[in-house]
Amino acid sequence: MKFKLNEDTIDDAIAREVNQAAQGIDNPEVEIVDDTAKQVKMSGDGDIERALDRAYKTSKRIAKNGRGEYQGILLVGEAGTGKTSRVRAWAQDNGVNLLIKQASSMDDTDLGGALTANKDVTVAVRLASTEFDDLEKPDSVLFLDEYNRASTGVRQTLLQLINDHMIPDAREDGGMRVFPNLLFVVCAMNPEDGYNTGDTLDRAERSRLRRIDVVPDKNSAYKYFTKVYTKEIEQAENPQEARESEGRLKIAQKLLSNSAFKFDTAQDSEQSEEEGNGQILNTRTLAKLLDLCDGTKDDFLDLWNDYCNSLKKPVTERILADYVDVPDKANDALKRYGNAEPVFKQREKTLWDELSDQL
Repeated sequence: MKFKLNEDTIDDAIAREVNQAAQGIDNPEVEIVDDTAKQVKMSGDGDIERALDRAYKTSKRIAKNGRGEYQGILLVGEAGTGKTSRVRAWAQDNGVNLLIKQASSMDDTDLGGALTANKDVTVAVRLASTEFDDLEKPDSVLFLDEYNRASTGVRQTLLQLINDHMIPDAREDGGMRVFPNLLFVVCAMNPEDGYNTGDTLDRAERSRLRRIDVVPDKNSAYKYFTKVYTKEIEQAENPQEARESEGRLKIAQKLLSNSAFKFDTAQDSEQSEEEGNGQILNTRTLAKLLDLCDGTKDDFLDLWNDYCNSLKKPVTERILADYVDVPDKANDALKRYGNAEPVFKQREKTLWDELSDQL
């Protein structure tokens, strides 16, 4: 069973639900109203995606011609600004095999292989690393998170992977393992603050990486949540799940298309932390809040203080003041027909039952 978005009006969708409910049809398709027409244009959209598209095209050309040095991408932004989620969404859209690794947790054995006894010689040798085996798949991209927090030795090895698409491997000819299917590498890091080391990259690293400064971007977040929850609606196993996902989608679209709704700035973040008003409001915290709520406005606002800056809650309440929860249209239809039994209850039906219904 598939649920889908379309351009029908709410009244049209409800009318179909009423007809299906009146006929006692199990699990009718739920037609969801797309709200993208209300989206407002916001600045800063697509910087990451454009950089990824350019790197993809350039890497394909370099691999085909067998010349030139590969270039990577460096994403610099606060935690929760959508660096990983946008790269992952881009990879899915383009059929790219994306391998995500935490550079900060790597050590030399991850990159050069663990030491092991060799039966043929009296010295220990390094086994080939298995950390990057997935890069053997066609059209692969490597994402290195917290790149700047990796040790100097690890970063030197990773730089060779970024630049030449190879890592040390004593068992390979020349002592290097080459990844011909690796298109390019994306590195991500947080800007300098009390916890992070900031931009400590040396000149060689900076020359190999195109830097993109990432901030919480409403337009990109709008597209991201639309894609995520549209997919959830399509893959829902029952109309109740589809209705909840539709509610999350419409709440996200309602907020992100309103000019009064803003993600936290660095100054806002410091103020909210000092006054103990919950976490900063960014793409990650908004996603967490939407996933936890049941798709209704009251539940969304009830969870707000646990995950987002409570100083911004009054603005959110005003934006959602006229928001109406997604109705359980078929159940409402049954109630109007005098039967409050949920039409979407799951039950097994024999072939005879199905034939009897048609008589």
